[in-house]
Amino acid sequence: MNFIKHDEPCAVDYVSFVYVAQSTPPSRESVKAGGVATFVNGRLAITCRHTLDDFIDRLGTGTPVTEKDTAIGMVTQSNAGFSLTGIQHTETEAALWSIRRTFRCSDSDLALLLVAPASEGAQRLDDKKIGVAKIRLALPQEGEKVFAYGFAGSDILTASPEKLAIRLMSYTSEGIVNAVHPSGRDKLMPFPCFQTSCRFDSGMSGGPIFNSAGELCGVIASGYDVEDGADPISYGAAVWPILSMTINADLPDAPKGEFYTVYDLACRKEKFLHVADLDAIERIPLPNGQTAWRFK
Repeated sequence: MNFIKHDEPCAVDYVSFVYVAQSTPPSRESVKAGGVATFVNGRLAITCRHTLDDFIDRLGTGTPVTEKDTAIGMVTQSNAGFSLTGIQHTETEAALWSIRRTFRCSDSDLALLLVAPASEGAQRLDDKKIGVAKIRLALPQEGEKVFAYGFAGSDILTASPEKLAIRLMSYTSEGIVNAVHPSGRDKLMPFPCFQTSCRFDSGMSGGPIFNSAGELCGVIASGYDVEDGADPISYGAAVWPILSMTINADLPDAPKGEFYTVYDLACRKEKFLHVADLDAIERIPLPNGQTAWRFK
């Protein structure tokens, strides 16, 4: 197991960013360093749900979250009581992203963020159309090597209506998959997930987990404290449950003002999502109107 601190931006910084929440009016005390998100589309990034839930609990106004159906919990800046800002630092650019809307998965610790450029650096990255992760829907296998990325121990330095400064400390963690839970581990983790020996520290939640081919196969969900010298016990959420999420993201060339599933988005010829094994999964409509998924 390796846990490596990066003193300079690395390749993963082109696809991932850290996000923070600010209440209104902003102050240093009201800013909460959040999780990590990874671009799966030029306007959509995947992260963990529990970080957003925590923001709503601590900073939210109490306004009910809009519910379209069991697959969606939609939060916008107008009903959340706080704003979200993505901060990205690559080898060539420092970028800010405005997080316009969030979609929380009801079946897993996953969420999607709808973003837009909020700085010249972000606009330049957006114009280059780089930095989108390729998705692997299938869970990794036991014994498979994986590596994860996140921002552990990042500090809020300044927060005001005019300026937001944060010290980013990024880490890569390598390990192997120790166990796979296709239907969930237990009541605490009732969603498809896997256990890994990667070390996940506080602040890395939502970060990407890649397989040896560099494909996004999981999202950092949790890490447990262990005795000195023991291998870390950490968990990643499988990516495939986002397929059933219903979103209204108003993406370029996508239906305007309409709700659609992420699966339908992935199947479109425009290739809104880069999925390595989309043909390996089958959507099964159920009599009650819900959807089941089966790997072929």
